[in-house]
Amino acid sequence: MTVSQEEFDRLQARLVELEDANARMRESHARSTHFLNVVERINRLVIAATDFRVMLDQLLSEFLEIFACDRAWLLYPCNLDAETWSVPMERTRPEWPGALAEGVEQPMDDHVHSVFKLALETPGAVRFDPEINPLPPDEAVNTKFNIHSQLTLAIRPKVGDPWLLGIHHCAKPQVYGPEDCRLFEALGGRIADGMSGHLLHQKTAESEKKYRSIITTTDEGYWLIDPHTKQTLEVNDSLCRMLECERGELIGKTPFDFVDEDNREIFKEQTAKIVDTDHRSYNITLRTKNGREVFTRFNATTLRDEAGRPLYAVAFVTDLTQLKIYESDIISLKNRVRLTQISKLASLGEMATGIAHEINQPLNIIRMSADAVTLMMEQGETSPDFLKTRMETIASQTQRAADIIERMRIFGRRPSEQTVEICPREAALAATGFFREQLRLQGIDLEVDLPDACRPVKGDLVQLEQVILNLLTNARDAIEDVVGEANAGTHRITLRIEDRPTEDTIVLSVVDTGCGIREDVLPNLFDPFFTTKEVGKGTGVGLSISYGIVTAMGGSIAAENVDGGARFTVALPAARR
Repeated sequence: MTVSQEEFDRLQARLVELEDANARMRESHARSTHFLNVVERINRLVIAATDFRVMLDQLLSEFLEIFACDRAWLLYPCNLDAETWSVPMERTRPEWPGALAEGVEQPMDDHVHSVFKLALETPGAVRFDPEINPLPPDEAVNTKFNIHSQLTLAIRPKVGDPWLLGIHHCAKPQVYGPEDCRLFEALGGRIADGMSGHLLHQKTAESEKKYRSIITTTDEGYWLIDPHTKQTLEVNDSLCRMLECERGELIGKTPFDFVDEDNREIFKEQTAKIVDTDHRSYNITLRTKNGREVFTRFNATTLRDEAGRPLYAVAFVTDLTQLKIYESDIISLKNRVRLTQISKLASLGEMATGIAHEINQPLNIIRMSADAVTLMMEQGETSPDFLKTRMETIASQTQRAADIIERMRIFGRRPSEQTVEICPREAALAATGFFREQLRLQGIDLEVDLPDACRPVKGDLVQLEQVILNLLTNARDAIEDVVGEANAGTHRITLRIEDRPTEDTIVLSVVDTGCGIREDVLPNLFDPFFTTKEVGKGTGVGLSISYGIVTAMGGSIAAENVDGGARFTVALPAARR
C-alpha cells in the first residue's frame, strides 16, 4: 500500500499531537501524585504528633524540602490590633536565620500590618514575588531578613488568635505558580487542624486542672463514691482533715463507717436515692477516727453516662461545727464575716450538685466528640469537614465548662470586714446567677424583678449576696416541704428589688409558693439554730446570719404569710452621697 507524502505528514503530525498529549497527562499525573503524597506525608505527621512544638518543628522542616525554600515559619499573632509580633517556630537554611534567631518580639509597622491585613482578607495563599505583590526592597523587614519572595497563609485554629504561615526565598527571587499555592493551602489546612487539636487539648487540660485545683484547695470536703457498692473512690485533703484520717484509711471504706447508729439511718435513706435522684442535700453528724463528732452539711449529686446510668456519686461536705462555737457572738462583725464565709461555702457545696450536673454535660459531649475523631483516625478516615465540626464542638463545650468553673471561683471569694457602698442589684444578679440552675433541676421557676438602676447601700457585697442566697434557699425548702423534693412542679420563687426614694430605702423581697410559716413560729424565726425542718435538713443558722448582716447594715428583715406562701422583706437605708 502506497501512502502519499501528504497523508504521511498528516499522520506524523497527529502522532506528535498524541505524544504531546500523553506527555501532558504524565506530567499532570505526576503533579497530582506528588500533591497527594505530600499531603498524606503531612497528614501522617499531624496524626502521629503528641507534642505541639515537636509537631510544628517537623512540619516546618518538611516545608523546607517540599518548597525548596530558605525559611519556613509560623508567626503569632496575626492580629491587626497587636503592637508586636513574634515567630514562635521556624526552620531555616543555616545561612538564612530568621526572626526566631533574634530572640525578641518585633514591633508592628505599616508594611507588616498590610501583610497581615491582606492575609486575613484573602481566602487562600498570598503571593509576594516578582509577578504578584513584589516586595519593596527597601522595607525594613525585607532588608533585615533578606526576603526576595514570600508565600503566606492565615491559619485559623479553633482556639486563640489567627497565626500566619509563611515561606521565604532568600537566595534569589522565586515565582510561585498555581500548583505551589494549591499545595501550600492544603498543607496549611492540615496544620490548622493539627493546631486546633493540640490547643483544644491544652485548654481542656487547663480547665480540668482548674477544676481539680478547686477540689484540692477548697475547704469543702470532696467525697467520690461508687453508686453501687457505696465504697469511697476518691477524697480530698479537706475531708481527710475533717475525719482525722489519712487518704488510704478512707479509700475503700463506705460513709457508714463514719457515723453512729442514729446517723446511719440518714445515710441509708440518702444513699438509697443515688440511682433515682440527681441531687440530695442533708445534714448529718460524722464521727472521726478519733471519735470526735463533726456536724456537717452533705450536698451530693449523681453523675451519669449518656444513657442515664449512674457513674459516680459526688458529695461536697461542709463542716458546720464552727457555727455552734460562734453562737454567742453571732452579731459581732468578725464572727459574722466568718459565719458568712462558712454559710457561703455550705451554699457553694449545695449548688455544686447543680454545678457538677452542668459540668458533666459538656464533658460528656467532649468525650463523645473525641471518641468519634479517634475512631475515624483508626479507620483511616480523616474528613476535614468532619474534623472541623468535631473540633468546633469540643471548643464550645470546653469554654462552657471553663465559664462554670470561673463562676465557682468568683462566688467562693471571702467577705470583707470593711463597709463600703455596694449595689443591691449586683448582689441579686450574682446570687441568682449561681442558684438558678439548682432551682431549675428541682423544677422551680425563679422570677427576678430588678430595676435598671438603684441607689447603693452601705455594707459588704459578699455578705449581701449571702443574705439573698439564704432567703432563696429558705424559699426553695418551703416549696419542697409542700410537694416533695422529687416533684416541685410549677412552683415559683420571686425576687424583687425596689428603690423607694420617698422613704430613702432599698427594699428587697423574696416570695415563695410554699407552705407558709406557722404563726407560733414567726417570733422565733431569726433566732440562732432555730429550725422547723426535720432532722438532717437545715442548719438553723441561715436566717439568723441574715438577720445579723441586715441589722449591722442599719436595716430590718421581716417575714409574713401571703396567699400561697411566705414573703421575706429586707429594708436597707440608701447610702447618703
